[in-house]
Amino acid sequence: MKQDPLEKPQLYKERFDIKIRLATAEDWQAYKDLRLEAINGPDALMMGFVPKSERDDAKREMEINKTEADWRKDLSREDTFCVLFFSGTRAVGMGWAKKNKREGNWQMFSGYLKKEFRDSNIGKKIFATRLKEIMVRGGRRVTLAVKADNNISIHIAESFGFKRVGENNDTFGFFMTLEDVNNPETIQKIDEVLNAK
Repeated sequence: MKQDPLEKPQLYKERFDIKIRLATAEDWQAYKDLRLEAINGPDALMMGFVPKSERDDAKREMEINKTEADWRKDLSREDTFCVLFFSGTRAVGMGWAKKNKREGNWQMFSGYLKKEFRDSNIGKKIFATRLKEIMVRGGRRVTLAVKADNNISIHIAESFGFKRVGENNDTFGFFMTLEDVNNPETIQKIDEVLNAK
């Protein structure tokens, strides 16, 4: 006999209580916990951290040793923003974007979602929320680096109109670009994803 998914563990019920918001300095602990989990866990390579690499081990150590003031500063910069996703009061996902020096250009990076939530639409919502905020901030062209074997992220990016444009040797992957986040098809896709339940 099949069990009703709503009677399974709390995880199913939590999925219906997702909150999305831009992180503020007050969210430093939630951001810190997600960031350290991402760069120290099995998904570290997707975050650009190579396991057992002296250079990346030193970068990890720097992050681990950041003070509360450092984490708050990361979330208070004018040229970046972080989106946090909560299930109830628990932070389950995040995504960063940074404004480049060239007018209207942005880069998306450091997207992470706890493994148990990856079969949901939250990953797409993280992606769409960042694109929407980039639009609000006057952005136009958006780039990202993606691992060659990260099929989920590649598929999500392509669904919003991103195209592969070149190799990225630092992360053993390639770059993808969306030439105009204000394209009507892209706007429609963003709205569809953000309005989906």
